[in-house]
Amino acid sequence: MTGHPRWQRAEQLLIPEFTGLFFTRQGTRCPAYELVTPRNAADLWAAAIKLADVLDAQLGDIQSRIPLSNSEWGRLPWVVTDEPVQWFGRFVDAVLDLADDAASGRCPIPRCTGEEVALHLVLEDITDSRDPALSDVRAAACAGLPGRNWDGNWQAVASTLFPDPRVRALIADGFDGIDDDYELVAETGIVRLAVERWYDPYDELDPRRPLPMCGCPELS
Repeated sequence: MTGHPRWQRAEQLLIPEFTGLFFTRQGTRCPAYELVTPRNAADLWAAAIKLADVLDAQLGDIQSRIPLSNSEWGRLPWVVTDEPVQWFGRFVDAVLDLADDAASGRCPIPRCTGEEVALHLVLEDITDSRDPALSDVRAAACAGLPGRNWDGNWQAVASTLFPDPRVRALIADGFDGIDDDYELVAETGIVRLAVERWYDPYDELDPRRPLPMCGCPELS
């Protein structure tokens, strides 16, 4: 389950109160709490919500077997091409889980490979996107928030949020034919990168996010 109904468009969501968020992870202060400033949290939330909005709207293309390269889904590694539409729906959930973390004051550190790929795309959109609709959502989310030294330092934010930088390097390279990196698994203990394992939690003992998953107010 996601924190936001699928039919709810990004522009309709009420913006969370990012100023008072206290980032935590597993009941302790988040290791990125200085880096995930109110403005950075707002940007992460806005980009994730907008990305999920676009991907969700294009799920019909997956069902119609339209090539991924013709949509935003083409940004995912080629190894996902033959997955069923339900798998892609779970990826939308992974993007929204990161948005829910940012909105609820939880550190948006990915808990599975799917969330790592999602975070990579979100950071790409923040740093490279020229989408005016995303710019509008980000501007609205950041309006009135106080400035901090780490605002906009996305390289530092990324280095803190990704559990293992080598995984991000694989993601950025489109996996380049890598289905399952057993050596990486043996070294780091993370789950395999095979597509059917993308949503397996890295730490099976780590409890799922607390409910409610999103701190956004309900729409009136």
